[in-house]
Amino acid sequence: MGGSSSKPRKPFFRVAALGPNVLTSVENAKVGVIFLHGLTGHREKTWTAEGEADPWPKSLLPKDLPTARIITYGYDADILHLTRVAGQNTVREHAKTLINDLSALRTDTAGRPIIFVIHSLGGLVIQDALLICNNPNDEGQSDILSSTRGIAFLGTPHAGADVERFATAVANVVSLVKKPNKKLLDGFHTMVVRRQSSPEPIELHAFIEELPVDFLKRRVVEPDSAKIPGYNFETIPANHMDMTKFCMASDVGYGRVLNRLKRWIGDDLVDGTVTH
Repeated sequence: MGGSSSKPRKPFFRVAALGPNVLTSVENAKVGVIFLHGLTGHREKTWTAEGEADPWPKSLLPKDLPTARIITYGYDADILHLTRVAGQNTVREHAKTLINDLSALRTDTAGRPIIFVIHSLGGLVIQDALLICNNPNDEGQSDILSSTRGIAFLGTPHAGADVERFATAVANVVSLVKKPNKKLLDGFHTMVVRRQSSPEPIELHAFIEELPVDFLKRRVVEPDSAKIPGYNFETIPANHMDMTKFCMASDVGYGRVLNRLKRWIGDDLVDGTVTH
């Protein structure tokens, strides 16, 4: 009859999941675990396996880290320009927004240890964020840096050549990372090294993708790039996109990431008891 359908039309523009999302709000939490996706990633989808309703930081991790406040963080990371005009924020602007949002969340929890779990080029954002905190504008920024205990990098390219190659592989528009900021990488590593002599150093750990991406016929971030000189590393039996997606506690990748988090957090904070 020519009448219009009563079904609502899906919006053309994707609504980004921006800012922090507190997955577990634990009373008197002992540690904060913060998940940060990479460029072209998503606050929840990056950590959600196919067929699962929830990201594993919500469905699996709270059972194993009952004293942790678990947060996923999202920023405008759509640089593909396939669904809409991407946000024009630079890495520095993303980093500043991240720090400001986390500072606001930690108003009443200064000193609570922080562990970051980072995927892919989100590593550039967290490195720049902590460098901002190294020259703080307020007490909240200083607290984030002093409270950071560890950063787990999943498929993050640390070698400059791979940063450009990776960005070129996933997007046509690579203005944010086309010319790797060597000063950023060097400055971050220098800061971490200086912290090694302090009572509470920042631990770093790299997780390397084992499998190639089918359409590339190779791994997105090769082992030599994903490794951090002077630090330990492990592999996850998945490709670059799937290495952040776990279905069950028995998944090899989940077990390896969990064991690293537990090691950094310590038994006294994992089980809720405080020994000091």
